[in-house]
Amino acid sequence: MKKRNWTWVILVGIVLLLAYLQFGRDVRVISSMLMSSDQYYEQKLTIVANKLFILDKDKFAEEMIERCMDNDFREMKFSYDLLGSPDKIEITVYLNERDRKCAHQFFVIEYDSICRLWK
Repeated sequence: MKKRNWTWVILVGIVLLLAYLQFGRDVRVISSMLMSSDQYYEQKLTIVANKLFILDKDKFAEEMIERCMDNDFREMKFSYDLLGSPDKIEITVYLNERDRKCAHQFFVIEYDSICRLWK
């Protein structure tokens, strides 16, 4: 009976750990680079998603573009008061910190505000 109880405790612990690794951590901005000229403003970000997997890349990309426009990242605040919103946003996404250190990028989000396109 004790062996069965320990099995359940370990199983629940593993499930809780996996749930935390997938849903318990927020996206982290690693770096940003801004390029601007007279009438053009481009923003490049590198983020770590802190996820085990991302099933819907399109939904994740929309959320990241919206967070950029809303200036809703905890680690970094962008100054949109002088130049306004960027004309182009490029976000390099890594699933986790280990992938970033090994330079295994998951995907790249490109958003063009003039055409309202992202890929």
